[in-house]
Amino acid sequence: QSAVKQIRWSCGLNKVSFGVRIMSARLLLFLCCLSLGHSGPSPALFIPGDGGNRLYAKLDRPSVEHWYCFKKYDWYLYWLQFSPFVLPSEFNCFIENGLLQYNHTSGSYSNVEGVSIRVDPPGETKGMEYLDDDHFLDYYGSMIADLRKHGYNSTNLKGLSFDWRYTPVLLDEQDGEIGKMKSLVEQLFEDNNGQKVVIVTHSMGGPVTQAFLERMSQDWKDKYIESWVPIASPLFGAAQAVASFSSGYNLGHRIVPKYKLGRGLRTWPSTAWLIPQAKYWNSQPIVITPTRNYTASVDDMKQFFEDLQHPLGWTMYQQVRPVLKYEPPRVPINCIYGTGVKTPEQFRYKSPLPDTEQEDPETVYGAGDGTVNVKSSRGCLLWQQDSPIKGFQISGVEHVDLLSNRKVIDIVRSILIQ
Repeated sequence: QSAVKQIRWSCGLNKVSFGVRIMSARLLLFLCCLSLGHSGPSPALFIPGDGGNRLYAKLDRPSVEHWYCFKKYDWYLYWLQFSPFVLPSEFNCFIENGLLQYNHTSGSYSNVEGVSIRVDPPGETKGMEYLDDDHFLDYYGSMIADLRKHGYNSTNLKGLSFDWRYTPVLLDEQDGEIGKMKSLVEQLFEDNNGQKVVIVTHSMGGPVTQAFLERMSQDWKDKYIESWVPIASPLFGAAQAVASFSSGYNLGHRIVPKYKLGRGLRTWPSTAWLIPQAKYWNSQPIVITPTRNYTASVDDMKQFFEDLQHPLGWTMYQQVRPVLKYEPPRVPINCIYGTGVKTPEQFRYKSPLPDTEQEDPETVYGAGDGTVNVKSSRGCLLWQQDSPIKGFQISGVEHVDLLSNRKVIDIVRSILIQ
């Protein structure tokens, strides 16, 4: 009997020991889960570029320039539909409804009387995934679809559309845009158990985010920002912006005729904001005419707008120059830039200004992604800061196509999901 008791006692001890081990394993698992509470996919905020999200318009106009244009129309997709770029009559109405007017007394901008423009609500990504209802014009669509396959949803992935005709300061004055961006970052942080946020941007969304980060305290950035991923960002401007005033531009979308969009571009402060910064450019002329050459210097830009007979252009240029301090953002940066595509660097006109509106200039090309010069898109590598900066060069892919490029998508995913 004593032997049996001994066996029973031993078995009981083993049971207790086994139970202790089970409890210890559960405790260890719980502690591991606590320590890894900040692991997994980083929450992401997507910021589009110039022409990179939908705009919606509503018309209640007292009069129109062209008799065939609607005076009244309920909310409709303004940017981007195909018909205005196919039918000349619709295009005239399209341009007329997208112009901005400048108030010389207040120094502010507004839509043409009777026109209202809005974007998708903060947080939504629909309007920056595809720019058209038929999903033909892919912007962030392929990239976001890939991330959704890897566990992303509306809780950990959000977007911020904006009226890209303006600059960040003007957007903030009119719509509180900088405050919206700050709120979305903080919301992503709180909704994802205190995980820091990765900001992914394209094109002009880069300078927009740069302006945002310059206005945030270092303590705030240290708490909320994991990293910034600027893709094809004109951090120091783009030569194409100058030609946008002299002969138009299509914002990198092939279906848009360059010269036709020029009238609208000349009223948008964002166009002037992207004029190259002389400090980071060389002294090579950007625009060449029979009577004068124009570099990126402030003096040449002043003369450029005078010769173009476009005083509003010079006003906008002066207003937007102080928006950026061009200081290191002091957050980790993964900079993706394109090269190996012919990118406009210089424009040679046969006519003197201002007779260049519908002229297709002889273009001298350099390195870049077809829209943004590489000296600007890789400008992030020039910043001196303690936070790490890593560069990714993508060859042979055009500006907008970078967003649907498999290599770029893989890089972005690897940054977000480590």
